Amino acid sequence: MSRTLAMALLLVVAAGVAGCPSDNRLVGHRMTRSGEWYGEFGIFGNSNDITVVHGSRLTYLKIAGDGNNVTLEDGVPCGKIEIFGGNNTISVPEGLRLRDSIIGHRNRIIRRPAGDAGRMHEYPPVESSFEMREGG
Repeated sequence: MSRTLAMALLLVVAAGVAGCPSDNRLVGHRMTRSGEWYGEFGIFGNSNDITVVHGSRLTYLKIAGDGNNVTLEDGVPCGKIEIFGGNNTISVPEGLRLRDSIIGHRNRIIRRPAGDAGRMHEYPPVESSFEMREGG
């Protein structure tokens, strides 16, 4: 129960201080969305399936929650990805250069070959600049 309460509090705080304009923020659970987003984009909630389509131009992607699957289609730039939570999977084109900050457990940023945005494969994760795991 305390973990659920802590996650709910984290989502409320993150949504309030994220700095993402309201039209560049998705808040909810079990959503399936696909669209163009620009600048700073935030996803707050659990078990969402989000596709950032070609034509989007992200500078920053923030995910706060658990069990989200996010796909950046080929050609979508993104300078930084920040993840707070666990079991999130972000699929990015293998040539995308980005920085990341991951706080939580079992989060993955997966590199995929160009033209393969529809399929998730196991590829080596990108090098993480910072990662904190529960329990040490």
